Order: sequence, then structure tokens, then C-alpha cells
Amino acid sequence: MAEKKPHVIADSYRIIGLAAENFLRLKAVRLAIDPAAHALEISGENGEGKSSVIKAIWTALGGAKALHQNDEPVHDDADKAVITLDMAPADDARANSPRRIRVTRTISAEGGWGLRIWTPDKGTFPSPQAILDGFFNTLCFDPSEFLRMKPEAQAKVMVDLAGVRAPIDALKAKRQVFYDERTDVNRDQRKAEVRLEALVPPEATVRAEVSLTELNRQIEAARQVQVANDKVRQELQALYDDHAKAKADVKRLEGELEAARARVEDLVTQGKDKRTAVAELPDPGLQALMYKLETAESDNALAQAAKRYREEEAEVDRLQKKSEALTRNYDAVNDEIAAVLLAAKLPIEGLAITEDGTIRYRNRPFAQASDAERLEVSLAMGAAMHPRLKFLALREASMMTERTRERVKAWAAEHDVLVLFELATSEEIGIHIVDGEVLQRDLQLEAGHAQ
Repeated sequence: MAEKKPHVIADSYRIIGLAAENFLRLKAVRLAIDPAAHALEISGENGEGKSSVIKAIWTALGGAKALHQNDEPVHDDADKAVITLDMAPADDARANSPRRIRVTRTISAEGGWGLRIWTPDKGTFPSPQAILDGFFNTLCFDPSEFLRMKPEAQAKVMVDLAGVRAPIDALKAKRQVFYDERTDVNRDQRKAEVRLEALVPPEATVRAEVSLTELNRQIEAARQVQVANDKVRQELQALYDDHAKAKADVKRLEGELEAARARVEDLVTQGKDKRTAVAELPDPGLQALMYKLETAESDNALAQAAKRYREEEAEVDRLQKKSEALTRNYDAVNDEIAAVLLAAKLPIEGLAITEDGTIRYRNRPFAQASDAERLEVSLAMGAAMHPRLKFLALREASMMTERTRERVKAWAAEHDVLVLFELATSEEIGIHIVDGEVLQRDLQLEAGHAQ
């Protein structure tokens, strides 16, 4: 028995048929889509199941990841839901194309999921889901919804589309570390500045801090010298007193005149010698030292204040330099983010994202672009989301004006893309869904499933 060959996958595909049974709000819907069509309108009131048609397409391709967390895929009390999606190569979009693909998803009420891919040549797929991932993007991008997003949400979607979410998030995390550290440093710097402002700047003549132990030693030594000097001065004074007494004795005692004169001469001689000795005595500077002791405490306080001021001044300078270094690091990360965004591949020329998350188109903020330009960008992004699938879905197309829808149809024809318009209305426009089923009318709709 010959081994089956892998099926040849085309570069891009068009959806040519959809069947969904018991899926979300759908009971049974079967659609055969004209391969040449570029617009498909699905209408119905809210809650009737029109949104489930779009979700059925995405779920057929992406599986459970295409559903929201609260979605219950199996309708009411059914045992299972089945979705079948027919796709044909864009360059040969016929129902009987030999390279067409039929994808069948089965979802049991118990939560089991099954996937089967059928091909006319009975070819095989080594990894079926990997093949389908080439057609499906988990963003399920809706161009009409994108236009109504806030700028920051639009930038997030565009970053995801460009495939640079991981490096951008890593750089932003790195930037946040610098930002948080700089915030802490700036806070510490402000505290240091407040402490510095509370201090009185030291004068240039503030003396160095005085050693009280050494000063007291000097005072004691000076005190001893002073005592000795005082003793010598007292001796001189005694001589003066004796001299005076002797002179009195001369007057009073004529008889002892000669002896007294001799005594006077002797005392005068002693006095001269002692006066010479006194004149040569060194002054210990006791008064200056005592004054220095009295002012030592205030001088020390000034010296300590000067030291503290210089320390706080140095701390403010250190923190300022650290903050500036962190700012340079922060700015460098911004430059890295800008470089990544600049190198990102975006779906349309002239489109760019700045490092602060602003979308620009043709050198202007995207929000200032004309309605036509914004629509063109949004549609191009939608097409870029699924480059191998010629399909776009506008879930809130009823909020568009008729003129805007016509522009979308013209764009779809130009780019050979099938655009599905979801219209919330009771009017029977295009394929009308009522209570989970297609309202049978004279439409380009086959009762059977596309083969």
C-alpha cells in the first residue's frame, strides 16, 4: 500500500463554505459563499446568533483559543457542536479545487474537542493544528472595533500585530526598574536637601575641633608655673617691705646708721638681682588658655556643624549624580524601545509607533488622520492579521455609515478579500439569522453544504 503524501498547502485561501450545528446560539446554519464575492452581509437582531457565525469561522481554525472564557460552545441541551469550514486556494477558489481544505471541529457537551482535516487527494497533515495556525491569529482582529478603541489600546494591538510584544514588554520592565530606582533616589535626595537647608553653612574662619584633654594639661602646667612666679613676686615684695622698714630704722636709730646703711645697700643689691630675675621670667599665657577653655565648647559645636554640613552637601551631590545616571539609563531604554518599534514590520507604509505608545500615520498622530485614512489603516491591519486567509469580519458594521461600508467593499474588491459585515438590525439584509437559523429567502444561498 502506497504511503499517503502530505497535502500541498496553497499560499492563501478563501472561505467558500460554512456549516455549524448546535454551536453557541446557532442551531443549524449552512452557507455556500461565492468565491468571487468580496462582501457578505449577515443581519439579525441581537441575541439571534449572527455573531456566532463569525465565531464559528474563527473556532474552526483556532479551536478553543478563539472563544471567550465564558462562552459555552455547545448549544442548549445538544450532545455536541459541529463546525465545518470549506476553504479553497485564492488562485483557484472553486468548490471542486483539488487543493481545497475542509476543516471539521467537533465539541462535545463534556468539553472534548476533535479536529479533522479532509482533502480531495486524501493527503495527510503531520500537525493539523499547526497548519491551521497559519490562517488564524488569536487576536481575532476587528477593523471596525479598532477604529473605536482609545489610542493606548490601538497601540497595544499594533504592537501585538507587529510581533514585538515580548521584546517591548521586556524593555518596559527594564525601564520600570530604572524609573522606580530613580524615584527612590530622588526621594532620598529631597530629604537630604531638606536636612541641608536646616543647617547653617559654616564660616571659613571656624577653628578645628579642640582636644579638651590636651587643653586641660596645658592649663595645669601653666598653673604650676604661675604659682612659682607668684612666689618669686611675693619674695620681691617682701624685699621692698624690708627696705622700707630699714629706712625707718635709719631715721629712728642714728646709732645703727652704718649698719642700717649697709643693710640697705645689701637689700638694694638683692633687689636689683631679683628684679632682673623677675623680668626674665617666661609668661605661660594662662589667661589665653583659660579663654580658650571657655570657648572650646562653642568652637567644637561649630566644627561639628561644619562637618555635618559638608557631609549632607556631599550626599545631595551623590544622589543628584545617581539620579542623572538613572535618567540616562531610562532614556537609553526608551531609545531601545524606539529602535524595536522602528524596525517592526507594520501592515501599511507610513505607519509607525513611537516609544511613548503613540501611533503615527504619515508623520501625524493617527487620531488626526482622516476617516478614510483611518479606515484604510484598520483594514490593512486586519488583512495583515491573517495574511494567508482572504477574510475579514466587521462585527459592529451596523455602526458604520452606508458610505463607509461602501468604502470597505471597494477596498475588499481592490485587495481581493472577503469582508463579512455583521449588521444588528431587524431588516432582512443579506443572510438574515433568526433564532440561530438562516431565514430562508431567495438569496444566493444553497440549501446544501458546499462540496
